[in-house]
Amino acid sequence: MFSIPKAIDQIVEAFIPEMERISEMHESEDQKERHYKAWLRATLQKFAEEVRHIESRNKAQDTGKNGAS
Repeated sequence: MFSIPKAIDQIVEAFIPEMERISEMHESEDQKERHYKAWLRATLQKFAEEVRHIESRNKAQDTGKNGAS
């Protein structure tokens, strides 16, 4: 089951190790910044997609409940 607070905690827990990993790369600061942004963008995009999926599923369930009443 998807939980928004749990998903946020997972993002927070992954953030520092991922930023440390990127900072240790042998790349320019501009390249590292692109990596930081790409990781954050992809992570937030996945989170948003999961939230939209849950919302659409909940709406479908609510519609089914209202139609059955």
